Amino acid sequence: VSGTYNWYSWMALGIILLLIQTLLLLIVSANHVFKGRIRSLTLIAESKVYLIILGFFGFLVTIYSDFLISHASGIPLWNTPAIPILWIFIALICAVALIAIFVSASSEAVSEIKGAGVRIGFSMTIFEIFTILAFLHTAFTTLYLYAAFTTGTVGISLSAEKILFGELSSIFWIGVIGLGGLYPALVGTYTILTRKISRPLIISAAVLALIGALLLKYVIVVGGVYEPLSTSAFT
Repeated sequence: VSGTYNWYSWMALGIILLLIQTLLLLIVSANHVFKGRIRSLTLIAESKVYLIILGFFGFLVTIYSDFLISHASGIPLWNTPAIPILWIFIALICAVALIAIFVSASSEAVSEIKGAGVRIGFSMTIFEIFTILAFLHTAFTTLYLYAAFTTGTVGISLSAEKILFGELSSIFWIGVIGLGGLYPALVGTYTILTRKISRPLIISAAVLALIGALLLKYVIVVGGVYEPLSTSAFT
């Protein structure tokens, strides 16, 4: 097999971004392992410029997969404007969930830090649920718009129907919305209102938020339906 490597493809760019992000994270990890005993490493890893660069590449890695699947023009579900927003908030939810797990599992963590993490995670969970529902509502509405107008995307309507009421509905409603969204939101509400930090509740909510975020990506990828070449069956 012979050929040329396309350095400008989304797959190649993704590999490069992941390699750069991995190297940047290795420096931070090494500084943590050596606990600041290497002064030059500490100066680099804890500098504001370095952290900004690390965050920038982290953002690029997060949205990379969206640009990758958006090249599948035959699946309109993957080309909706809400997908990049969902991808970013999935990454934020996962990050906050991991922080909540590590902080809650540490006996040295201060209660104020835990409370702040819960409030941040609660806000993001609420916005995530809103974004998911708004996204699927918009997608599913096209099913009715297509019946009224001669132009429209059938593929995105079929995708939304598959997710909301079809074979993926149990995963979406129970896994993503119920366990991955509502449960963490209820835990956040309880913690904020009672001002009580329950380690089992926070850890369970964080774990379920992680699972819900992964299930959401699974539902979006598997739920994508190709745009039919003929719409005669839908008229």
